[in-house]
Amino acid sequence: MKVMVHALLMCCCIVVFASAAFAENDYSTIGVDDPAKVARFINDLQNAINAGDREALANMMSYPLMVVIGDDDVEIKGKEEFIEQYDAIMSPDLKDNIAGQGLKDEDIFVNRRGIKIGGGDTWAMGEDGNVRIFILR
Repeated sequence: MKVMVHALLMCCCIVVFASAAFAENDYSTIGVDDPAKVARFINDLQNAINAGDREALANMMSYPLMVVIGDDDVEIKGKEEFIEQYDAIMSPDLKDNIAGQGLKDEDIFVNRRGIKIGGGDTWAMGEDGNVRIFILR
């Protein structure tokens, strides 16, 4: 009986701590005032990638933008350069990583560095009331 009570208490503690771990992310530290903006941004990002909409994607970036082209870190200075280098920047692996990003709060990792998108090295932050990508790898 004592073992069952102890096991039950352990399960309750796990549930409480797991729930706390999945509490709503605080995006205010990275300049995002409305948490719903993050899921909308990721959804719009995924839709733009699926549609091959280079212009829409270029507008979702913060410049200068750090990207990887081949094995090199490259700084993209503006929208026009992003569009010109689109095929080199947006590799199939990168597109797949971003497409696999969940939209639920518990699927989104955020810390003081920003919002990690797609399980890779793509990071976004708040900028002028919007979410923008500042590292795309």
